[in-house]
Amino acid sequence: MRKESKYIIKIDDDYLIGFEGRGIAKTSHNGWSQQPTEMGEIQLSKYRSDAKVFDGKINLKSGLNKLYDRMRYGNFDFDHLEIYRYEYSE
Repeated sequence: MRKESKYIIKIDDDYLIGFEGRGIAKTSHNGWSQQPTEMGEIQLSKYRSDAKVFDGKINLKSGLNKLYDRMRYGNFDFDHLEIYRYEYSE
């Protein structure tokens, strides 16, 4: 059985570590929620070891959607985005 790939995201020169920083904007209602939701600021680190690991392509897409929402509703912008397959040893 094939293992699901894992991914990390690099934005400009820093690695994405999360989306839970201070609130930066409100989104329109998303999915089932009929209320605007508060978006947290994107958190970045210069260290690859801190990077958020996305398990599988569906979770990677969810992370990319969160980046898009912060660009659309917040003030987040970047020059380049890189997605790397995350290799690890068990």
